[in-house]
Amino acid sequence: MCTNCFRKENVRYNFGNDIESEKRFHSEKWCDCGYNSPEEMMLDQDMGFTDPNWLRIAKDFLTNYHAMLASDKLESKEEQTRFFLKQLKNSANNVYKSIELVEIKKDEGWQAIFDGKTEKKPKTNIF
Repeated sequence: MCTNCFRKENVRYNFGNDIESEKRFHSEKWCDCGYNSPEEMMLDQDMGFTDPNWLRIAKDFLTNYHAMLASDKLESKEEQTRFFLKQLKNSANNVYKSIELVEIKKDEGWQAIFDGKTEKKPKTNIF
């Protein structure tokens, strides 16, 4: 993934046994997203989050959640709710983070979210 926008490459590179070259490739910016840091990308994407780990958490969560829903193994709303919460926690754990609810002061940080559209046009759409 690009270290600045977390876009995945569409091809696989064969580094053979050269682990150092592979690590070096994945630790540098390789795409043309135009961002100098993950934090700059998060501000430009206008999602209301500052920590770029939210992208990795969300992508991991959606991949696993939709795969389980498609398998028809979850038969009730209770099972779906249980799996949703467990998968959300697991996705955060995968990037060594945890999710917790904290109380906010009245009108602080609260906003209604109706869709995934941005208020302004970002430099690049990372999705």
